[in-house]
Amino acid sequence: MPKMKANTFLVASVAATVLALFEGPSASAAQFQPTTGGDLDDAANWNNVTNTSYAVVQQQSAPLTISAASATMPNNGNLIYRTNVHTNEFGAGYVLNIPFLTVEQGATLVHRSGAIAISGGSNQSKIGTSASSIGTLVVTGENSSVSFETTPVTVGTGSSFSLLDGASMNIANKIYLGSGAAFGADHASISLPINSVFEVAQGADCAFADTSIDLEKGAQLLVDAGATATVARCTIHPTDNAAKIGGAGGMLRFADGTTTIDRRFEMSGNGFVFCIDDATVDFSASSLFITGSGSATDSSNPGNERTLLFCGASPRLSVTSGSGNGFFLRGTKITLLFELGADFAPVAPVVEITDAGSFKGDAACLAASQVVVDVDDDCPPGTYTLLKGKAATTFLTGESKWVANCGNKRSTKFQTAGTAGTTSECLQIVVRDAAKATVICFR
Repeated sequence: MPKMKANTFLVASVAATVLALFEGPSASAAQFQPTTGGDLDDAANWNNVTNTSYAVVQQQSAPLTISAASATMPNNGNLIYRTNVHTNEFGAGYVLNIPFLTVEQGATLVHRSGAIAISGGSNQSKIGTSASSIGTLVVTGENSSVSFETTPVTVGTGSSFSLLDGASMNIANKIYLGSGAAFGADHASISLPINSVFEVAQGADCAFADTSIDLEKGAQLLVDAGATATVARCTIHPTDNAAKIGGAGGMLRFADGTTTIDRRFEMSGNGFVFCIDDATVDFSASSLFITGSGSATDSSNPGNERTLLFCGASPRLSVTSGSGNGFFLRGTKITLLFELGADFAPVAPVVEITDAGSFKGDAACLAASQVVVDVDDDCPPGTYTLLKGKAATTFLTGESKWVANCGNKRSTKFQTAGTAGTTSECLQIVVRDAAKATVICFR
């Protein structure tokens, strides 16, 4: 039996190799000949230099390099990595310019230094070309970067892309994380220039940790319906008020530590959820934290409902945005949803304007929007400050502006505290053990 399994594996391997050689234009790529590393831009290292596709397939015993500070592949070809684990070490400041990049057929590319600059091609780059032809790209180190300058890049089902340990990425067009794809940035930097898109599909796994994210004018951090992207201890820098964060039916979840957003952005997408889960979002900008666009038509147009969700032990949104600014509701309806679970123990007001700004918004939105508090039966009894800042208790104007939902074990009431019209004004909820609620007896 063992011998039969080995033969079966051999036949399958040969069949896969033959299929790889004939399954399309990129599959017939020129082959890198050495197995001891060497310069990718050296024509002598390839078996064919008239092709436009160049594939590294064989396992290398040393890193892949380039010979010049600015290099291209022979015949200005594109570059493919297949089958094995491959390592690039170009050197700090060295750049390989290619029209597109492909990592497929189970390959892992670890890019350790220098830059891969992808531009000028008509095809998109792909990390994994199908569920059966996956790829892994790891860009690691402070001298390591990848730039997708003119065409999109897709991370396919079962494939992954990581930015680690000081690495950087520039997306001038679009990066798309398909269902079943994974993306992780840890101690990295990401730049999204004008009108570029970072899109996360439902079923993708996307996480940013200790990473700086720059969003220029019109750039979008887009989370599709049913998808979630998680942000932990990051700095988000929208360089223009027109930078967009959102997505119809998607969720951006902040977790674990403090994330800073240092400029106003446009919140977009009907059904978008901005979730703070046992974390702090520090909005420190000289402009509004706004739940919509820069136009008041965002409140008059139908289909602009969004949710700000606060959950976990100690969620917090701190808004420091300068005199006359503050926290502004825009959209058809905004729900401020507070989930008070068994671990709820905030150390500060959940939403607080820490300067002279105030809670406010468009009139129609303020009439439709609500504070909704869902209280778990195991939520610790106590008095919790939900909103603090000027107009915290008066900015919502609808008849059902404050709603509390709880089971049989807890009773609740809303109350106001502080001085009305000042920064000390608070909206609080009192959670009591229902069994110990005050009973009024008549004698």
